[in-house]
Parts: sequence; C-alpha cells; structure tokens
Amino acid sequence: MEITKGNIRLQLEQLDQLVQKSRFLLAESHREEFTRELKKLTEQIRKIEEPVLNVGILGGTGVGKSTIINALANDQISSVSDRRPHTDLVIVYLHKESSLPPDIPGDYIKEPHNVHENDLIAGLIIYDFPDFDSIVKEHAEKVLALLEFLDIAIWVVSPEKYADLEFYKVLSQTSKHQDNFIFVMNKIDTIKAPGSDPQHELKTLLGDFTLKLKRNGILSPKIYSFSAREINNTNAPEWWKEDFFNFKNSLFRKRDIKEILAIKEANIEAEVNRIVKELKALYVRYNNLPVELNGIMLEFQKEFQDLKDLTEIITGQFITEKTIDTLKQRVHQNEADVAPVAFFKRLWSKTLRRTSSPGDNTGWESSLSENDSRFNPVRNKFKSLLYRINTILLRYGIDVARKQITELERSIDYELNQFVSKSRETFLEFLETVPGAESSFIKFITRIKQWFFLGIPAIFLLVSLIGPKALKEFQASPSLGKAFSLLFNILLSLYTSSGLISLLSFLVIETIVIIFLASRSIKRDEQRLTQEIEAFNKYLANRLTKHLETLKTKIEEKIDNVIKEAKNADKLLEQLEYLHYEQNL
Repeated sequence: MEITKGNIRLQLEQLDQLVQKSRFLLAESHREEFTRELKKLTEQIRKIEEPVLNVGILGGTGVGKSTIINALANDQISSVSDRRPHTDLVIVYLHKESSLPPDIPGDYIKEPHNVHENDLIAGLIIYDFPDFDSIVKEHAEKVLALLEFLDIAIWVVSPEKYADLEFYKVLSQTSKHQDNFIFVMNKIDTIKAPGSDPQHELKTLLGDFTLKLKRNGILSPKIYSFSAREINNTNAPEWWKEDFFNFKNSLFRKRDIKEILAIKEANIEAEVNRIVKELKALYVRYNNLPVELNGIMLEFQKEFQDLKDLTEIITGQFITEKTIDTLKQRVHQNEADVAPVAFFKRLWSKTLRRTSSPGDNTGWESSLSENDSRFNPVRNKFKSLLYRINTILLRYGIDVARKQITELERSIDYELNQFVSKSRETFLEFLETVPGAESSFIKFITRIKQWFFLGIPAIFLLVSLIGPKALKEFQASPSLGKAFSLLFNILLSLYTSSGLISLLSFLVIETIVIIFLASRSIKRDEQRLTQEIEAFNKYLANRLTKHLETLKTKIEEKIDNVIKEAKNADKLLEQLEYLHYEQNL
C-alpha cells in the first residue's frame, strides 16, 4: 500500500475502529491513550497540505510546450497568445485551490497567474519558461535562478531543434539540478524518413540526443518521446502517443513521492507503525487468558460441590433449640387427642415453657439474619473466586471486566439477603401448618384408639364392683329393673373397702394409660415435627443452593463474555496483521 494521505487516513480510521472494538479488552488508560494518539495523528495528517509539484517547462521556440501543458490537462488551458514575444517572465498555470510557494521570487513571475479549475492537474503548478531563443540576454540568469525552486524541470526539444546550441548552453549552466530533469522529444510525428522506418529514425535521433546530453554534463538523462498534439487522435500511430502516458505517470509519481516525504518528515508513518505494534503486543497477550479463566472455573466447580453439601449444615443451624421448643408447644396443642390425653400434654407444654429461654415466640428472628456469620463460608468462597478472577484481569489490564466482576460482590449479599427474606416468610407459613399437619381422618382414628385404651380399665372396674354372680344373673335374664339394681349395687360397692380399692386401682391404671397414651402422642408429634423440620431444612438448603447457583451462573456468564472477547482478540490481531502487511507493501 502506498504511503499517501488517503491511505494513512484510512489506516488511522481502521486503527480507531479496532481500538473502539477493544473497549472490553483494553485497559481504560490504554484505550484513552491510543484514542488520543490516533486523534493527534489524524489532525497532523489533516494539516499536511496537499502537496503540489512545482513543474518547470523549458525549451526553444516552436517545440510545443503549450501543447504538452494542454495534453497533461486534457484541456485547453494554455495558448501561444499567453506568451508575449521576447518576454523574460515565467507564465504560471495553477489550480484555483493552489497557491505559489512563498519563497518563489515574484519578480520573475508574470501577473496575473493563469488560474484554472482542471482537477486532473490540481497537484501540479506549471511554470512555462520563456523560449531560449527569445530571452533577453541580460535577464537569462535571473530566470534560470527559478530552477532551484522547482521539483521537476522538463526540457522540451523537437526533432528539428534538439541540436540547438542555445539549448545546451542554458542546460550546461543548470546541470547541478540535473537530478530533477526530465527530457522530452516532442513532435515526433514530424520525423521524415523517406525510404526508411520513422521509428528507426526516432531511435537514431534519441541516441544522438542522449550522447549530446551526456557531453553537456547530464550523466543519466531520462528521455520521453511523443507527439503531444496527437494524444487524443485515435487514428494516430500508437508509438506517437504511448510514451506520453509514461511521462505523465512519472510526473504524478513524483508528486506522490513528495507527499510520502511530507508524511515521513512529520513522522506520522512511524507513529502509525508504533501503534500497530503496541496493539499487536497487547492482543497477543490474550491468547492465554481463556486457559487461565477456564482453569479457575474448573477448580470452582469442585469447590461449589462442597458448598452445596455445606448448605444443609448451614440451614440446619437456623432452627435452634428454642425454636424447636416453641414448635413442640404448638404441636402438642393440636386437637388430635381426647380430653384426658390433651390435658396431660398441656401440662407437659407448660413445663417446656418454664424451662425454655426467654425471647420471642419462635426464636427464628434471632436465629437468622442478613449478616449471619454462618453465611461466611459461602461469602468467602465466592469472594475468593472473584478475587482470583480479578487478579488475572488486573494482570491483563482488562478494566471493564474487572468492574463487572467487582459489581458481582454486591450480588453475593443480594442473593443471601433474598434467601433470608424469603425464608422468614416461609417459616411463618411453616409455623402455621406444622401444628395441624395431620389429616382429620387420622385424628379421628387416633381418638378412637385412645378411647378404646381408656375404656378397658373402666370395664374391669365395673366387673369388680358388680361382682361375677350378679353379672351372670343379669346376662341370664336381663331386664330394666335388674339394670337399675346393678347400678344401685355399683354405687353401694363404692363405699365398701373392696369398692374403694377397686376405684383406686382404676384411677391408678387409668392414669398410667393416660400417661402412656400421652407419651405415645408426644413421641408421635415429635417424630412428625422432626420430619417436618428435616423437610423444612432440606427445603431451605435447596433454596439456598438455588440462590448460590444463580450467583454462580452470573459469574459464569461474565467469564464466558471475557473469554469470548479474548478469543475475539485473535480476529482483531488478524486485522492488525493485515493492516501492518498492507502498510509495509
């Protein structure tokens, strides 16, 4: 790729696009520095003026200098009438957007200048020198002094006038500028060669011309031969025209070289190369970033499994002994038991209340809080992971990702606080549902069983008070009268010594049965409560695990994004490689 203003500007735009695409990867300081430098270089390239080539055309009368100017412009911008006979001033042809170099001696320039709007030669300022054979002798040296301000001097001859002594006399006085000389043999269409090939004759003339130039101090003359007035003539032989285009391309190549020199002088090309190399060095670093981040996440996967196991231990600590005592009291007050058993259970509950520690009704509020130290193992694991990730990102200078990862630290507390908040609501529901967890059918069956066991001692008491003989007689001949008689005998027996012993035995046995039934009911309630608590703890552990998995997913998404951007650096590196390759073509 040629080093021109347009190409350098394009490269600067491409580099700026690459830097903006790298907002995620590049450190903010690097990105700002690159953006600032690219902006500075863009401003510098803008300030470099469009270089114009100062081209002088010299020759004798009738060699076709005006025709060459018009052929370069592909338009009629010069005519013979522009030039007064025997003038010693130089005629200037320049584009309306151009201006003469400030150090050009104005005394030697004809005013006003010939200003044109031809964009084909906008990059050329053409100085049409007076004809050698019409210059006033005493001013010749002044006119020739302009040569040192020219980028190129085009010396024009024709087949008829290439051997003019005046031409070589002037040429010999200016040979010190010969590095900028181009020679043109114009009007080759006038070559007459009766009986021979005109092209062969042209070669002979050019050979002779070359020899004469060397004899006059021009060591390596560059000569073009064409007929400027035939350039647009489609019927003219190609050999009259083809060298003109080589000549024209040579001029514009000289102009491009001048632009390149201006760019090099401003050190812009070197600065662009430096930025490309620095960006390349940064992008190459990211090759190992995905490997390091994937390694950390793989380690954390194993650690996360340990965390999941730890959640049951953590949540199992939230239901304290005080909370369990409170729950027992509420469970023991359910309506599944018959009155005697329920009464004994209430006495047991009162005993629990007297022995439980003071505080609120549940013990839950003091057991679970947002800043509970029992969450520290969870916090520490995640914060350790974020610290390790940020350490790597800091080493690579990826500020944007580091900020995003740092923000995730707030997500740790957020997820834990969400867990605490929702768990409190769930626990209140748990308190309401646990006491009446059994179905009505089970409660009914439980009462039937209890009444059955309580009724057995009563049957034995009745048999003891009635007596076997009276009971057999009643069974043999039952009647209402005998029934009242049995009832009366029972009441009388209560006031006998044996009756009182039977009643006392009944009360003792009944109390034992009630205690037995109450203890069974209490044991059953506590087993059910234990199961409910275990289920609730498992529910809490699952909920906490889900919050931790949500947090883990957030981190993984951020890491995946970093890895994606790091892999994208390969594409950016390819673009840089291509940009650098084009720049050095």
